[in-house]
Formats: sequence, structure tokens, C-alpha cells
Amino acid sequence: MKNNKFEWIRGKKELWQKKQDTEDYEKEMGSYALNIDRQIVSNFLHAKGEVMLDLPCGTGRFTKFLENTGNKVIGADYSVNMLKTAKKRVKSTLIRCDAFNLPFKENIFDDVLTMRLIFHYNKPNDIIREIKRVLRKDGVFVFDSLNKYSTRYSIDILLRMLRRKPGSRLWFARPQEVHRILNSLDLEVTAVEYRYVLPTRTYRYFPKVLLNFFDKLEKIWPKSLRVLTYWKTIRQ
Repeated sequence: MKNNKFEWIRGKKELWQKKQDTEDYEKEMGSYALNIDRQIVSNFLHAKGEVMLDLPCGTGRFTKFLENTGNKVIGADYSVNMLKTAKKRVKSTLIRCDAFNLPFKENIFDDVLTMRLIFHYNKPNDIIREIKRVLRKDGVFVFDSLNKYSTRYSIDILLRMLRRKPGSRLWFARPQEVHRILNSLDLEVTAVEYRYVLPTRTYRYFPKVLLNFFDKLEKIWPKSLRVLTYWKTIRQ
């Protein structure tokens, strides 16, 4: 089990380090998913004048958004190419680092935003524990997780038959399982949002009429079967 864990981590690092097409990263996500992310982050992190960590910052989409709302932001990522792209668009300090071993002292951030990271590792406890270490008491930690038994989970089962490299694997969990992990680390869940009937990147291909249809369908779709869960937690 331990070897599998390290193999998974090593595969992810190799995948992101080799990623070259960072300029088109946001285009791949599509404006629909980008707008939903921005809306939820805005609802969960609405304070101003705070010290924030954007991990991973990727191409800087949230780093720029958070610095524009009057916060002091540090963007961190493992990918050199992601950081090069981010540097072109943000004023904030950018740092290359490993999420499992952050180069920061304890209790220095008011907020930590971690989007599209946690579900890349099958044992996310170590990352979450490290984030908690650098978070101040009563500080806010926001992240997202992939839901087990969602449509994305079903697709992943098929994809695993075609691509078996550790770098392509994803971690799916029921919301109850994520809750248990957070409780064990003394992180109190204060807000949750469940979104998407289909995998997030499929929405970029839909015309507006179809987007409206899925918006309505999502309202009656079981929450635990939606693709993503967004979490707002507070360090106790």
C-alpha cells in the first residue's frame, strides 16, 4: 500500500512537470466551469485584506481573482510551466513547491484555496494536514473533491482500462468519507456545494439551450451523485 502511494505521487509529479500546453489550460476547462468556480470561491472567500495561499495556482486564474479583491496572495505550484504562464498575468509572489512539504512557517495564512488538487491523490490526508499546518486558527480552507458514483466516476472506470499510468489516476470519494477525513484533522465544515451532472469539461461544447437544460436537471439530481463537491472548512 505504501509503495502504491509513493508511485501515485511520483506519477502525478511527472505528469504536471511535463505539461506544456499551459497557455490553453483555461480554454480546456471552458467558460461555464470557470464561472461556476469563480462564483463559489467568491461566496466561500469573501473577506478582504487577508493573507491567502493559492495552491496549486496553476496559470494564476484564482491568484489574479483573489488579489483583485484586495488580498495579499501567494501562488504556489509544482509545475514550472504553469508558474511561467501565471507570472505573465499576476502581481503576486509565485513559488515552486511540493504540496506535501510546503516551505512556509506554521499558522501564517488566513485562507488557503486548493482547487483541482485533492482528488489527484488517493491518500489526501498528508496534503490536508500540511495545509492545516500553515493555516491560522479559525483560518479558512476551501477545496473540491470528486464524488464516487457520479458520471465522472463511471467514465473513469472505463478510462482506467485504457490508461494505467499513476499520473492519470483520480481519487473519488463519497462526501461522508471526506467529512470523516476533515473531522479527524479538526477541520470544521461550514459550507458545501454540489455541482455538475456531467464531467466539467463537457459543458464547454454545449450551446446555451443545453446548458440551461443541465442547470435545471442538476437541481433534481441527487447531490451526492453530482460530479464535484466544493468544501469550505475552518481550522479549529
